[in-house]
Amino acid sequence: MYGVYQLLTGFKMALATIGIEGGGVLLALLVSYGVKEEKRAALRVWEVLSTILIVALTGLGLFTIIKSSISVGLGMVLAAGLQVYFLAIVHAYATSVRSADTGDYHGGRVAPRLQLPLDPPLRNPLTTTHLASPQHPNS
Repeated sequence: MYGVYQLLTGFKMALATIGIEGGGVLLALLVSYGVKEEKRAALRVWEVLSTILIVALTGLGLFTIIKSSISVGLGMVLAAGLQVYFLAIVHAYATSVRSADTGDYHGGRVAPRLQLPLDPPLRNPLTTTHLASPQHPNS
């Protein structure tokens, strides 16, 4: 972890770097949980927190470029760019996961749809005929 190295060498922004790195670990755990359990809310929280991390990492990278090391700062900015790519992938996946309250696909199974008082009646494909009823051969 580069933040620990910065702390040992006396760099003033070391604690900020350690905080960002620790936040990245927590975000990795959150997205792992959201994908494994197909939890859209966890993925949306990850998206918001990841956006904050991208802004912070870009700012810290630019500060590092200006104050101390161009190569380290560019590395941080490139890491933020890579995080933008991951954000796009998780966003696409999160939109494909439907929430359980809609009654649509969720968690690899079809959840039953609740009938609310103002909803139109549900159609039962076994009792609803869409075409004319079949004629009997003796008619």
